Amino acid sequence: MRRFELTDAQWDQIAPLLPPQKPRTGRPAEDHRQVLDGMLWILRTGAPWEDLPARYGPVGRVSSRFYRWRKAGVFDRVLKRLRPRRTAGDRGYSSPSARRRLRQRRIEPVNPTRRDQPRQPDFDKAAYRERNKVERLIGRLKQYRRIATRYEKRAANYLAMVTLGMTMLWLK
Repeated sequence: MRRFELTDAQWDQIAPLLPPQKPRTGRPAEDHRQVLDGMLWILRTGAPWEDLPARYGPVGRVSSRFYRWRKAGVFDRVLKRLRPRRTAGDRGYSSPSARRRLRQRRIEPVNPTRRDQPRQPDFDKAAYRERNKVERLIGRLKQYRRIATRYEKRAANYLAMVTLGMTMLWLK
């Protein structure tokens, strides 16, 4: 296993969430793990697709699978299964509509209320003090050069790279 590649434990968590290796029709896909490791190499280094090392397979295979998985929502599905159950934010995110959207996604908001809003009786002060982890998380996301420098021209591809980066951070 190389520096940018998935560990066996990470692969065991992600593999069941990926599309089937052998589709109902057509020929079987190449090894998902090898292709995903190629995507992670691109994410980490920020290199153009053409510079992908041969050990990850042909450039066209890795890049086209990235685009297909993005379009099919594979990265979103993986992240959804790994996402946190609580989120902390400052008072700017304490509006009733923001809280409602989080609860619809089964995420518990840990935000203090503004002075002009009714107090939340179940506010968890200890959890709120941990909110600096969000800032640290953004800093950790920037270790992925493809995210930090925003090489992706299309917003959907950039979001897929961010989603892939978040997935890797939650798997650590």
